[in-house]
Amino acid sequence: MKRIELLIFSALICGMLCTGCRSNFEEPTEEKPSIEEDPPTEPFLGQIQSMGFTPDNEYYFMHMGVPKLKLLDDNLYVCTQKGIYKKNLQEDTNWDLYAFENMPVIEFVKNGDKLLAITMYVSKNPQGNDGVKYDTENLLLLSNDNGQTFIDFTSPHFIENGNNAISRIAQNPENPNSIIALHVNLGISKTFDFGENWQLLINSRTARSLELVVHPLDTTLFFNAGETMNYQGTIWKLSDNGDGTVTRKVYMQQTGSNCVHNIAFHPTNPDILVYGGEGYFGKSTDRGETWNALDYWDTGMYFFKTIFDEENPAILYSTGFHGGDLSTRDTVYVYRSTDTGDSWHLFHSEYMGENGGFIMDMVKYKNKLIFYTLGGGLLELNLETQEN
Repeated sequence: MKRIELLIFSALICGMLCTGCRSNFEEPTEEKPSIEEDPPTEPFLGQIQSMGFTPDNEYYFMHMGVPKLKLLDDNLYVCTQKGIYKKNLQEDTNWDLYAFENMPVIEFVKNGDKLLAITMYVSKNPQGNDGVKYDTENLLLLSNDNGQTFIDFTSPHFIENGNNAISRIAQNPENPNSIIALHVNLGISKTFDFGENWQLLINSRTARSLELVVHPLDTTLFFNAGETMNYQGTIWKLSDNGDGTVTRKVYMQQTGSNCVHNIAFHPTNPDILVYGGEGYFGKSTDRGETWNALDYWDTGMYFFKTIFDEENPAILYSTGFHGGDLSTRDTVYVYRSTDTGDSWHLFHSEYMGENGGFIMDMVKYKNKLIFYTLGGGLLELNLETQEN
């Protein structure tokens, strides 16, 4: 039997498990934006509903990386500890196993019938000093037939420096064969041929890294985000020079933040970016050159996922969970901005049971928000239905 160790590394423990670890930086002197619910003139929301699928994701899976959703056209793909599942939302089909059966998939990219997935597995260098030969397989998986079969596609590039694991993968929307990967020891690497060959772009990363994403409207830019070892929210703006090198610009909040979890991009204006983090939002109006941080620490929220409404990009939604108390991860909280991320208010909250409020990812499909939770599986919130 293969020995494949699971790594619980600090890079993602901070994002998923750190509670009350705010650093001692100087507090902002500006007045904090108010936290208010939507005015009563807006319609009440309908209750959150189950989508009939609760993957058996064990809690330790979260330590390696957060399993993701992917929405392509009308198809919703769900990464789980047992493979990728798929549902056609337009036709309301059943949930079916799509690819990588029994493999703990965190995230994947797609080009036609080809799929490249990263897993929660971690490998050690076979020549390690402890004298033990560890398996070095299944960090990367490849399917050439739209998920019907797959092979191990782990490149020696990812294991040549000892312990390693891949926690994020991102694809260039203009060139789907161009992919970047975030990994523990080497930093950030890139492939131009869908994983056949890899090159090291940068041999470092944010100290605790949670985000790696390509700018969808300016694919020469990509962003790595997380926090420093002192819990200071950090964003690296990386410009691909096209010659195997990158130019890096570092932004660090000076207001005692805890970690940047994700970055959202305005669907039509490439200059506007918004991030969500632990008790903070931030906004850039110059393509990530500078950022304005907004303190929402009093909400107790770790904002894991922030998205624009592509039909009305003045509206954004953000969700995550309460970071300070495990007992509060039983409630779904949704915050909303109606001014392109300049201010935020509580939009909806609803008790969902144990870990039902532990939201790992969120997408918007038509008039619904879809949540991927640890305890409640797939949930949806109709944005148009009034409460009876």
